[in-house]
Amino acid sequence: EQAANKHTRTEWDRDKEKMAQKEEEAEGAMEALKKEIDHVHNRLAMSESALVPMQEKEKHTRQWMVKYRQDAQATHHRQQESMEEEGRVRDQLIKANAKIANEEHQMQHIFLHVNKIERLLSHIDVATLRLHQHVVTSTERDEHKLLLDS
Repeated sequence: EQAANKHTRTEWDRDKEKMAQKEEEAEGAMEALKKEIDHVHNRLAMSESALVPMQEKEKHTRQWMVKYRQDAQATHHRQQESMEEEGRVRDQLIKANAKIANEEHQMQHIFLHVNKIERLLSHIDVATLRLHQHVVTSTERDEHKLLLDS
């Protein structure tokens, strides 16, 4: 019985040693796991701290995009207004050119009439000169005839 107890006690001591060894292994594994968890927490904290500037950058990028779109819309609106104004100016130029062409046409008619009037005045001047010469000549002849008669 003593031998059996000794055998059982020896098994129990071996089991106890195995348990102690297993506990040490478990504690080592737990320690390694804690280190791994701490490492993961540190990486997570670093990622989160790196995420904040990224989020700020994204926020600024979005704000820039909104402003860019607004500027693009404003530019497009100004271009449309400019094109409309250009159309109005073009229409005014077309009307002004048509008016100028009409006035030039009227001026040509006026010049033609002025030329005709100048030619008529020239004819009248020639006719007046001839008439004057005829009157002078007639008067001289009449005077001459009167002198001869007296």
